[in-house]
Amino acid sequence: MVSSKVYVSCGNLFWVNIRKMVTPSVPVNKKSLKLMQQAFFDSGPQKLGLEVVVAVSNQTQKSDGFMKAARSSLLQRISPEEMDHALILHIAQRIRDGATEEELRSWRNVCLSISLRCEKLDNGLQWRQLNLRNAYVATYESCSRSTVQLVFEVINLKRDLNLDNSALAQLWAKNTVATDSELQEKVDTAWVNTAVNVYVKLLGKDACYSIVHELELRYGKSCLFNFMQTLEVLANKTSDTDEMLWLLECIKDVLYTKQFSNKDLSSRKLAGGRGGGARGLLDEWLAKRGMALFLLKHVGEKGLAFDKVQNLDKFRSHSHFRSMCGGLPGSSADLSWQGAIKKRAREMESISAFLARQVAIFSADLDPQLKQALKSCTAPKDIMSKEPFEGMLREIDELIEQLCKKPAAEVAEPPAPVATTATAPLGSSLDTLLGQEHVAGEHGETFEKFFQEATETVDKFVKLIVDHSSVGDFKSVLEHSALASAAVGPESRSLLIYDTKNDQLEGNDTVLVLDGNRYIAPGIMSAFTKVSSGDNMDEKCRQEICIYYQEQTVRARKCRSRGIVDTHETMHVVTCGSLNMPSKERAVYTTGTTMSSTLGPVQVEKYEAAATWKVEESVKSKLLGPAGKVLSGGGLPDAPEKPTLEHNMTVMTFHGMPVPFYEELMHSYQAGVVYHALDVDGACAKAAIKRKTSCVSVVHTEEHRRRLHDHLVHWVWQQFLETGGDLFQVGLP
Repeated sequence: MVSSKVYVSCGNLFWVNIRKMVTPSVPVNKKSLKLMQQAFFDSGPQKLGLEVVVAVSNQTQKSDGFMKAARSSLLQRISPEEMDHALILHIAQRIRDGATEEELRSWRNVCLSISLRCEKLDNGLQWRQLNLRNAYVATYESCSRSTVQLVFEVINLKRDLNLDNSALAQLWAKNTVATDSELQEKVDTAWVNTAVNVYVKLLGKDACYSIVHELELRYGKSCLFNFMQTLEVLANKTSDTDEMLWLLECIKDVLYTKQFSNKDLSSRKLAGGRGGGARGLLDEWLAKRGMALFLLKHVGEKGLAFDKVQNLDKFRSHSHFRSMCGGLPGSSADLSWQGAIKKRAREMESISAFLARQVAIFSADLDPQLKQALKSCTAPKDIMSKEPFEGMLREIDELIEQLCKKPAAEVAEPPAPVATTATAPLGSSLDTLLGQEHVAGEHGETFEKFFQEATETVDKFVKLIVDHSSVGDFKSVLEHSALASAAVGPESRSLLIYDTKNDQLEGNDTVLVLDGNRYIAPGIMSAFTKVSSGDNMDEKCRQEICIYYQEQTVRARKCRSRGIVDTHETMHVVTCGSLNMPSKERAVYTTGTTMSSTLGPVQVEKYEAAATWKVEESVKSKLLGPAGKVLSGGGLPDAPEKPTLEHNMTVMTFHGMPVPFYEELMHSYQAGVVYHALDVDGACAKAAIKRKTSCVSVVHTEEHRRRLHDHLVHWVWQQFLETGGDLFQVGLP
């Protein structure tokens, strides 16, 4: 052993500390142990089929040190633990089964005559145990880690070695021996990134892992979670623990009720099609969860007693619903609970009706109708407004009304959605704009007059609306906006910038979608659906306009993508029928006419420029809210540092377009009214004020709306002072 650092002999299994593992945080797959018992031990006592490898340090290499460690069962095993664990569990089962003394003596001889391989190792135990496992994987499938186990292996190493993902992947490649076995995962940087993401969002949460582990125990290596793509799709779907638990319970339910097999639940079926394709099962299940919560809230608002609503809330649990209402193959539910309320016929009717709606949530009977509804909306309130769900809801309302014994006149009507507009109390004042000493001076009255005019100018041309999750609520707000009352004709168009879901496009409606140099054309066209039915719209036409930027201004922002400066993107112009544009000169970018398929060169503003709206970092997070977060796959390797601005300020958006760009769009496309789907920094609103065009702009939050309105008032004030400008006021001191 001194020269080769390896010594193989016959040994006693219990010289090894069988309870201690090199990676104790990695869970043991009991399904694999069962397979091992069937393959090696069901036929009777026989010699252990694999070597048990232990690590021997310099101190224990001496004969007295080795034997002392052996007698105390302190030898550190570094070979896969499945074989000896399976042996011990099998012997324990034979004892419980009442095996003969002769058989048990034979099993004792097996334990006392293992092939013991001693290797001299002072460090690197984790890498050696990985290499041993990889060597066995090529032949023994049951020794291979499942994908879930390997995720824990990676997390354990990352935690112990305190390495970033890339360094860990490189160290893994350096210290492990790769084989050609299909059972061995290729652990590279991308795989480690995915594993960490899956652990943080899914496996690292005890409640979520409990369900994953239950399914792995039941289905073994054929479990759908043995594919990293499936785990990744699930982890990326939601970061909310309650939603994740719901999705896992849905997976468990459809497997246990045999609606789907593990093979059916591929990552593609779960996630759905790309580019605006069909919704996947995960989308349907989240929609069903929203429907269940909506129903509970709805029946409470309709007057159902609180204790009854609490009882109904229990039925949101898959296990409770199946135990009370059935659905699991080979089992029958105890329906005696229904007899206990038999005397209350109306109560029985209402609860039965509610449970009938739950069938739409816990079965696939109405999935085709749900898929159709999801084409045009995702909010539960909007889904429940479509047939057949709307009819079911009406039936529930009638039954609850009978149960509560309230006449129709006493049932309170739900309040109509209130439009959130810029007429709310303003945080802007002359004091904050000019300072109290100027306001109190000799021109104070004049300042007040022009400040009021600046406010009225903003309110006259710009309406700021906070984003609504419900299409129905959003529609109600827009019905009272300039979009509903604007007079458009042959020379005036309704212009929507960014994205839309409309019931129909009128002949003079034009939609402009900037794609950020990404391929989103199929998704754009599929977004135009009829809200009433979810069907695709007819007569859609799309033209592509190339927007090109002045390179120097883009580089001033230090904007790079994969090592180069993107100086163009595509603007998709969608209309109902052909785009009939009159030929005229551009207003801002005079290198072409409105008939051209290019527009530019667009000069973007520097982040440091006075025209760029800047706020504190903490304020920006508050203004944007959770919906304002941009999800991405991580930073670029060549990404520049964020700009350092005065007073620790940051820009509202790092990808803002300049005001002249929106002025050009309004001029070229004959805008009579503009709807900007998300006006983060107010650039579109400023252009509308300058061109005296009605503009409806969507913002993230109420605080965002208030601050943007104040910002626009201050901007108009500055325009009043700009000599020769469109809004210059001669009388302002």
